[in-house]
Amino acid sequence: MENKNTIILLNEILKIEDLKNVKVRFNLMIEGNWNPTDIFRDGDSEKLLAGQYWNYKKNKSFKEGQITIGLLKVNASDSWLLFHVGRVTKDLNKFDSIGYEYDDITRI
Repeated sequence: MENKNTIILLNEILKIEDLKNVKVRFNLMIEGNWNPTDIFRDGDSEKLLAGQYWNYKKNKSFKEGQITIGLLKVNASDSWLLFHVGRVTKDLNKFDSIGYEYDDITRI
């Protein structure tokens, strides 16, 4: 049986004109303490968004005004689920914590 996967480019769906101001975060399981697929399945959107806008200990994830795209890996497949598109409205200057305020974007 022939595998006929269709490739759909993210920008074909979102129609973003200025890709220079866009950052995609690929949310993955990290050391067994963060499983975004399970969190999505459980319907905990607040926890998913906290992970999307998390700053690590030393590096900032986003810049103010940037469009953010949140994807999570679906099981062990090569499939990704788009769960959030937002715009950073404020850098909270926090590390190892949620580092940003944001607005949801429903239309670009």
